[in-house]
Amino acid sequence: MIECTRRSKRFPIFAIAEIVPAGEEEKETVSTMVDNISQHGIGLYSFSPLEKGTKVALRIKFINKDGSEKEDSLSGKIVWSMRYHDLYLIGIAFDNELSPQTNPSLYEYYQSIYSTFYMEK
Repeated sequence: MIECTRRSKRFPIFAIAEIVPAGEEEKETVSTMVDNISQHGIGLYSFSPLEKGTKVALRIKFINKDGSEKEDSLSGKIVWSMRYHDLYLIGIAFDNELSPQTNPSLYEYYQSIYSTFYMEK
């Protein structure tokens, strides 16, 4: 059995994340689909491999509850990566947790998802 080391619960999210490995800004951005997010990390699907331990910059784009397109930037480290058929499943731990001060749009969106899941119970 795999031991879970996450600090907070992840929730599904419909979003796109563009990833740039640290120190490789001149290289092409890796586009990914976001599977889930927490205040401390994010799970992604990618057609391109990204190695565990790599520091990355992320730009997350999503549709807010009001229908407007929003975007926020974060940094983090790839904590796991595995190939699954033609995809790579990737987990990234954020350098700093989501907060209203550093990521206002994404934090607000995360809070709305969090509320939806906990109000259903």
